[in-house]
Amino acid sequence: MARVATLLLLLLTLFAAESLSLGQARFDVAAIRPNPDRSDPSFIVNPGGLIYARVSLSDCMEAAYGVKPYQISGPDWLGRENFDITAKVEGTHSKDEIMRMLQALHAERFKLALHHEQKEQPVYALVTGKNGAKLRRSEVEGQFSMGPAAGGIGFQKTSMSEFAGRFLSVVPMIGRPVLDKTGLPGLYDFTFQLSPAANGDAGAIKRAAVEEGFSLFAYALDQLGLRLESEKAAIDFLIVDHVEHPTEN
Repeated sequence: MARVATLLLLLLTLFAAESLSLGQARFDVAAIRPNPDRSDPSFIVNPGGLIYARVSLSDCMEAAYGVKPYQISGPDWLGRENFDITAKVEGTHSKDEIMRMLQALHAERFKLALHHEQKEQPVYALVTGKNGAKLRRSEVEGQFSMGPAAGGIGFQKTSMSEFAGRFLSVVPMIGRPVLDKTGLPGLYDFTFQLSPAANGDAGAIKRAAVEEGFSLFAYALDQLGLRLESEKAAIDFLIVDHVEHPTEN
C-alpha cells in the first residue's frame, strides 16, 4: 500500500507540474488591432511569436486548432471582421507551442470558450480517377498558395489534404466537406481549369462557376485525374460557447 501511495503521489506531482507548465504557455506581449482591409490575410510564425495581418478570428482558430473553416460554428463576425495581431515571447519555441499560446490569447483577449462535438454528416471523398492523377509534383518545398491563373485557379506547393480542406470544402457549389482519400503524398503545382476561354479574367471564371455549379467542378477535377465520391463521416466541430470582441491592448 505504501508503494501505491508513493506512486500516486508522484503521478499527482507530475500532473500538477505539467498543468502549471501548460498554464504558463502564454505570450509575453500581444497587440490586437481591428483592420477593415479585406485583402488577403498574411500569416507569419517564428520561434519568438507571430505576426498576423488582416486575419479574422476564424482564421486564427483554424491555425491554432488545426481545423478547417467548415468545422467552426459560431457568430458570423468570427469570419467577417479582420484584425492585425502581433505577439512575442522570450526564448525559442516550436510552432505547436506558439499555436497553444495563440489558443491562450483567444481565451484571454476574446474571452473565447468552446467545446468539441462530433457530428456525422454527408461529405465527399476526394479520390483518384481510374487512370490515376494528372498532377505535377512541386520541384521545391514551400508554402501553399493559390491565385488566378489562365482559365481557372493556380495552385502552388499544394498537398491534396490542403486542396480538399482549404479549397474544395469551402466552395458553395460543392456544398459539403471534402476529405482527402487520394493517398497521394507530397506537394503539387497545377491549374484547376474552370473556364479555359476566360483567359485569366477572374470575373468570367466566377460567372462560369456560378452558372454551371457542381458539374463544372466535377469536370475540372476530372481533368486532373481526380473525382468526388459521396459518403458519410463523423466530423469534429469546434462549437463556440462564448466570444467577445477583443479587449484593448
